[in-house]
Amino acid sequence: YDVAFAAAPYLVGIADQVTPVESIQYLIVLGLIETYAGAVPEDLKPTYRQAVSDALALALKRLEDCAIDHELRYLLGAIAAFRGRADLASVLQDLDAIQDVCPSCGTVVFSGDLQQVINRDRREAGYRRSLREKRCEPSA
Repeated sequence: YDVAFAAAPYLVGIADQVTPVESIQYLIVLGLIETYAGAVPEDLKPTYRQAVSDALALALKRLEDCAIDHELRYLLGAIAAFRGRADLASVLQDLDAIQDVCPSCGTVVFSGDLQQVINRDRREAGYRRSLREKRCEPSA
């Protein structure tokens, strides 16, 4: 993956130069790299992290240009990866592959990967809610 990390600034540069629709493809590729590649070598970290930051800004701009289909899901996955949520990115990118049919009743069920993301979001929402409640408490 070292080559992918080294290519990241160039991918973002190209994504910024092509049409918005073409740009989305480059951002999705970088999102996949950020989701699955693992540890960034020390010598590539500064330029790679800057590329991810630039990619996030560009991806947020491209949301408006994105078709409402699988590309939207992949672009949202890339944004999640750029924000440090590789778990959510993976779920969005693999959504069609993480479901299964219950052998007993035939109902479509979701795997533990999806459940982990749901649980994390619930925990974080509860934590944010408790912070808001603390701020709203009258002082004694």
